[in-house]
Amino acid sequence: MKLEVTIDSTKLRNLKDYVEVKQTENGRVSNYLMQLNDLVDLFSASTETTMWESPILPKNCIKYSVAPPGLHVYIEIPKGIWEIEYSNKKIKVGFPRLIFQYLLSEKRLTKENGYTVILSKIVAVKGKRRITQTTPLFAFPYSHVNENAQVCMGGTELPDIKCISELESMHSLFFNSPFSSDYGAKTTTGDPLWKLFLEIFNENEFNDEILVPKHATFNSFFGLGKFEK
Repeated sequence: MKLEVTIDSTKLRNLKDYVEVKQTENGRVSNYLMQLNDLVDLFSASTETTMWESPILPKNCIKYSVAPPGLHVYIEIPKGIWEIEYSNKKIKVGFPRLIFQYLLSEKRLTKENGYTVILSKIVAVKGKRRITQTTPLFAFPYSHVNENAQVCMGGTELPDIKCISELESMHSLFFNSPFSSDYGAKTTTGDPLWKLFLEIFNENEFNDEILVPKHATFNSFFGLGKFEK
């Protein structure tokens, strides 16, 4: 394995700042960001091991990236009918295929290792094809999410986790948090939220044809691909 490190001295102020790393192994090139202290640890351990491993990843993890303030993890949620709470009632509603973006910050100042978790953004995807850099994205059609795809779950907070694989079931907390009318519905039909929940998609599969385009791809929307080859 060959590592090439680019350090910008004008941006480097402490060991927690990030440097650019180009990794070449068996002809395969990967580009990513790494905190300087983690890079030092990697070099320090190089006499003991020649292999670097990713953590165990959650099911349906599309990818993850390392960038300030921590890890950005992208999870695919299959299209389906989910039980939610709306207007103090439990109802089953059809949802499109979704992508959840989680932001993980390492807990460095505590005795326990792990991460704090924020569900940052949610977008929708059409069809069944594998998600790639150029997959078109669409707006989340219901409340809880604003027009910029940013998530608001009221007073619901996500728990800390010890490993990334715990994100596998974290989406259930989103669906279990009470849905209000905040941010409203976002579909091409203009139907109000109550009608979508209580009539059109009540126990019915979501109709992808009414999704509102974000006019962006997976990479462009999330600012990814800068270090891909």
